[in-house]
Amino acid sequence: VLNRIYEIMKENNVTDISRVGLYGLTYKENVDDCRESPTLQLLENQERHLAPLLKTYDPFIKNDIVGS
Repeated sequence: VLNRIYEIMKENNVTDISRVGLYGLTYKENVDDCRESPTLQLLENQERHLAPLLKTYDPFIKNDIVGS
């Protein structure tokens, strides 16, 4: 997924990571449960690869669990 983000950014000449976002933090649709969330695992990994400005959003999550 991280490689695909890089590819899309390159294809669209996006150099500002703050313009990139991930939609969905839960492990499946229409729930507020983040246990075993692949998105959270991706975010942990992205800290080594992408700037911490990557935005996240999930309408089912009411608390700021990732700081973005």
